[in-house]
Amino acid sequence: MHCGAMLDAAQAGDLDLFYIIGGNFLETMPDPRHMREALLNVPCRVHQDIHLNSSMLPDSGEVTILLPACTRYEQRGGGTQVSTERRIRLSPEVPGPRIAEARSEWEILVDLGRRALDGPARDAIGFDSADQIRAEIDRVMPMYRGIVELKAEGQSFQYGGPLLCKGGHCPGLPGGRAIFSALEPPGTPPEEGRFAASTRRGAQFNSILFREHDAITGGLRDDVFMNPADAGTLGLKPGDFVVLESALGSMRARVRLDDVRPGSLQTFWPEANILVPRSYDPASGEPDYNAQVTIRKAD
Repeated sequence: MHCGAMLDAAQAGDLDLFYIIGGNFLETMPDPRHMREALLNVPCRVHQDIHLNSSMLPDSGEVTILLPACTRYEQRGGGTQVSTERRIRLSPEVPGPRIAEARSEWEILVDLGRRALDGPARDAIGFDSADQIRAEIDRVMPMYRGIVELKAEGQSFQYGGPLLCKGGHCPGLPGGRAIFSALEPPGTPPEEGRFAASTRRGAQFNSILFREHDAITGGLRDDVFMNPADAGTLGLKPGDFVVLESALGSMRARVRLDDVRPGSLQTFWPEANILVPRSYDPASGEPDYNAQVTIRKAD
């Protein structure tokens, strides 16, 4: 079950316990009012994380428990991380001071599983070291074959090799070739007088914002990027403050002219989540971070 479905179940009163590992649903999920109601509606909520975040603060129905955990650099036996170039690299444990109550996340989950599961399922997670977990990944995930060999800092490998589909050959597809089809993007065109608003990222890691200024675009976190022709039609100038409104809520923003498609707007995420309705991809459960909005000059 994806996190959107779990939050909907929480809001409906179908969860007695919600164990959340490293997630800040008030900031990362669309329709934050619904997400707050979901968090409030669970009798017992457990947050396991390496730092505090805003989704820990709303009261639960009865009790909220905050548990510390080690960072990836502190966890016993180290871990691995995957880069955007498909490179799996060992992230070794870094010696140094530790928070006594913090444990490696994998150790916490192993203990939980041993208490919550029975029979073969419980036996299957009897891991005592990070090396054993990497060996299991190597065994059950062909794409990550070779991860068990990572033992020291700097060691890495690329899953799929240096080139995917070299020479146009796609071994996982019929005949070893890809077939492309032209499709119309899904979704409903904006209604008359509305804009298609999408969200963008910048100067952040997930919902943690590093600074108010995005070095790549030059934009500020409260900017709305719009086409110059649309701005001219509405009598708006760069720097004007406007109000964006959707069926869910509204936000104040500053006009920034950019080369975006006419009839569309771009705003920063997660600030614009207040505008975004809940809609999940049926296959992956990924939220659709787009909305239809109106725009008017602020009073």
